Amino acid sequence: MMVVNANSVLGLPAARGKILLGQLGCGDQDAEATLAHVIWSHLCEPGDMLAGALVQKLGPVEALSLIRGFDAAQALIAALANADAHDELLTNREDLASELSDGIARWRARDNNAAVLRSLELWARLDGQIVTPDAADWPPGLELLGAGAPRVLWLRGQRGALGSLDACIAMVGSRNVSSHGVHAAQAIAESAVAAGLAVVSGGAYGVDAEAHRGTLAAGGITIAVLAGGGDRFYPVGNADLLRQILISGCILAEQAPGNSPTRWRFLQRNRLIAALGEATVIVEMAVKSGAKNTMHHALAMGRAVYAVPGQMLSATARGCNIAIAEGKANIASGADEVIKEILGVGFEYESKGELTALQQRILDATSINAASVERLGIRAGTTNRETLSALGALELLGLVERRERGWARPTLSLRG
Repeated sequence: MMVVNANSVLGLPAARGKILLGQLGCGDQDAEATLAHVIWSHLCEPGDMLAGALVQKLGPVEALSLIRGFDAAQALIAALANADAHDELLTNREDLASELSDGIARWRARDNNAAVLRSLELWARLDGQIVTPDAADWPPGLELLGAGAPRVLWLRGQRGALGSLDACIAMVGSRNVSSHGVHAAQAIAESAVAAGLAVVSGGAYGVDAEAHRGTLAAGGITIAVLAGGGDRFYPVGNADLLRQILISGCILAEQAPGNSPTRWRFLQRNRLIAALGEATVIVEMAVKSGAKNTMHHALAMGRAVYAVPGQMLSATARGCNIAIAEGKANIASGADEVIKEILGVGFEYESKGELTALQQRILDATSINAASVERLGIRAGTTNRETLSALGALELLGLVERRERGWARPTLSLRG
């Protein structure tokens, strides 16, 4: 640990720290509190409830100072008593002193101010930013995690994308995605964008990647949450996709640069995805999968969960089908249910009656992007007269709408 002196803030060089905080988007925040949050993000594994409870009750600076001091466990207990901290994690427990001693041992083992300074300097070189719970744009959904919330979000890309989390869906699913899953993920993402929603996912292969791609293709904002440090893109095969995300959206990590993704960190990363999305959509899911873990996090936080039903014999559909059968997930037959859930307008399945073969062919040829009568006819293999006739009937049913550039599926407006 670096020696604390008059020229340092919590052991970090005061002048250099101030410059770095300015570069990392924290120049208008309290330097001591911000650096304390950053140090805690180095000390803790994701989801460390004990550390989170201490920081919430005592503040990041006091909690850090106490764990670095003499007889730290008893000092923490005394400080908690003075703070009148009523929390089942921190009071009325015979084993509290022992658990605090264990926590202090593991936190001190990682307490290295030189490493923190290296992380800040690396993040500045990558044009990254740091978002702490004290920042005005800290995502409010993370409050649902309580003491398990991250200490810091290490952000790359467009910080303004955090504002899109006010209206956002989370989308997760199998890495071994089927062609049906690819189509479903992209179609739901495109519909979400048309309704003004952002999409958050994990940047992984399979459904995650298709959700990101569908959002980008529709011109929307998507956010990827990584399980390791944000200095290296993982998985490597999605590096180009993650770079694309940075142009209009952002990537987030709660782990400091240099940390590798591990199974534990992937499972803990899922809680962030569930908290950031106002509803979670599962496109494909095996019986045992990370998507199931995300579903449980979402349910524990009271978030709505939707699952796309799949074929009976498909291994990647079985998890979704079981979740629906057990009442843990609502059926997502399309994007409308999820979108209306977020907009708070409710959803009812409506029967439009049976379509004729011609009408169905024309409806299949339409999308949320407007197309001319001629283009739709080419897609459906119909004449202009047949196409116009079918479009007129579909318009009366509310299944298509006429726009300046042609015909398209109707979209929901975000907020009146």
